[in-house]
Amino acid sequence: VIYSPADPPPPAVIIITPSSAETYSTGTSLLTLGGTASDNVGVTQVSWTNDRGGSGTASGTTSWSVSGLALQSGTNLLSVTARDAAGQTRTVTLTVTYTPPITYYTLSVFVGGSGKVTSTPSGIDCGIACRAAFGANTTVTLTATPATRSTFTGWGRACAGTGPCTLTLTKAKSVT
Repeated sequence: VIYSPADPPPPAVIIITPSSAETYSTGTSLLTLGGTASDNVGVTQVSWTNDRGGSGTASGTTSWSVSGLALQSGTNLLSVTARDAAGQTRTVTLTVTYTPPITYYTLSVFVGGSGKVTSTPSGIDCGIACRAAFGANTTVTLTATPATRSTFTGWGRACAGTGPCTLTLTKAKSVT
């Protein structure tokens, strides 16, 4: 009679923080991940990986945590693996969608004469002075319409010429 002991079951691992659900969405680029792991022969290590880059070992084993986990914009598949003393592993995943906050820049327009300036996309529609906030890297086209019996003589500051003024807002800008 040959006795072969049964393979012990692999460890159990659960993600609790930031969510015990399979998916999570955030507007913050750094994440704290935490949970529990258990096994009948003892958990020796809990490690993590992000399919968008980064990996490491969690602090603790039966109650584990990872702080400052960097997320990339879009979908990040986080995998957490618990290893037991027998060398067996179990992996669980959390899909985290990171949507960075939108940065806005102000476009200020000053009209030196009579007429009107409008923008595409909408936001600027003024006769003397106005301003509007647009998302970073938005391309805005300004169009000058002179008043009756007036002539548009050209743009100043962030634009030049007499045609439509097209700007990409990488910072706050002013146009006259």
